[in-house]
Amino acid sequence: MIKNPFSEEIYLRRTHPHKPDLRDEYFRDQTKIIHSLPFRRLKHKTQVFFAPNNAHICTRIEHVLHVATIAATICRGLNKSGKWELSEDMA
Repeated sequence: MIKNPFSEEIYLRRTHPHKPDLRDEYFRDQTKIIHSLPFRRLKHKTQVFFAPNNAHICTRIEHVLHVATIAATICRGLNKSGKWELSEDMA
């Protein structure tokens, strides 16, 4: 019998406590996502349509990484204003 991949039993088996280090929880989660197989599958998927003659079409993985860097830059800029304390890792 195949177990439900979303069951609490499987979740608890895959999780374990981490010792604190330089990375915060959001950075650690980001790293897990980037190194996951489902995220890596985005490498071969194009955004919306496929146009082999257009070198400016990016893949989904490139799009996600572009959006992430823009979000981190926005957080950095808002933090420099002194009015915000946003986590760039969470962005």
